[in-house]
Amino acid sequence: MQLLQLNMPEVFSPTVDLDDEDSIFRVETADCSIDRLTNLLDSHNIRVDLLERFDVA
Repeated sequence: MQLLQLNMPEVFSPTVDLDDEDSIFRVETADCSIDRLTNLLDSHNIRVDLLERFDVA
């Protein structure tokens, strides 16, 4: 969470669902580069698998 807050201020409300067997990590953002996000996490040895994006109108 701190990693994102320091490096990607455009990402807000990061959460991890520890009750889910896959430990789902969710973020909210208005303007975020998926490549930048995954590269940042990867550079800190944090592996992520992307799920489909859900837009809320």
